[in-house]
Amino acid sequence: MDNSYDVIVVGAGPGGLASAKSCAENGLKTLLIEEHPAIGAPVQCGEIFHVSMLKKLGLDIPFNEPKNARIYSPNKKMIEIVLQDVGSPLVIVERKMLEKSFAVKVANLELDIFTKTPAVDVIKENGFVKGVKVLHFGEEKNI
Repeated sequence: MDNSYDVIVVGAGPGGLASAKSCAENGLKTLLIEEHPAIGAPVQCGEIFHVSMLKKLGLDIPFNEPKNARIYSPNKKMIEIVLQDVGSPLVIVERKMLEKSFAVKVANLELDIFTKTPAVDVIKENGFVKGVKVLHFGEEKNI
């Protein structure tokens, strides 16, 4: 395991994948770590996007076009938005399919990806984060 990276991204959800992709594409030596055995599982939720985002990410995956959206507040009040009325081209995708497709694109870049590797702490020097402490194959390692 290399211990020297420009960027360490913790978590391979959509945000982590996008961050790792951007860093690697811009020439930064990047490590992406994910605590689960596979990217895209377990599924925590679905995802809703503006349709242009899928195109920008270069993902060709099936999606549904919702007609309305219901938003629930913590006190159980609900509002419903008829999306056709506001002209919003939103799409809903299956989270697992999104992450797996995105992960394939990211894996083709020049970066390291470790699964089954939870981050357990950050390493600080002079008040700045300088690394991450992880569990990798049952051993605690500083990266």
